[in-house]
Amino acid sequence: MTDESERCPSDLDDQLLDLHELLETMPDGIALRDEHGVIRDVNGLLATLTGFEPGNLIGQDVSILVPFRERSSFSGGRDDYLSEVGVREIGADGDLWMLCHDGRELAVDVRLSPSINSRGRDLFGLDLKV
Repeated sequence: MTDESERCPSDLDDQLLDLHELLETMPDGIALRDEHGVIRDVNGLLATLTGFEPGNLIGQDVSILVPFRERSSFSGGRDDYLSEVGVREIGADGDLWMLCHDGRELAVDVRLSPSINSRGRDLFGLDLKV
């Protein structure tokens, strides 16, 4: 069996490509963000729902999807989540909104799911249901 440190970069790239292909099969909008809140990947459905091109979301802080009026409380909620990481659902009561590229806001339910990627960094899946 190959140790993680012995893997060649192309193997890691292949794994990321496989993960992206899996994201594309999901019935909900999905964004993967790292431990710093930076969006690392999105599926096409999230791009369609928000009106953002995937390339305009990847590399951005996830707060780009948070309405301006909610951003100050959002960063506190993110810190709370990181202090006690686990699967968590938020917004089921209709009080969570996502900001779209054109300024529209969509009510969403979000399921936060932690995982570790192939480089040992935390990734958090944002499963968005409109």
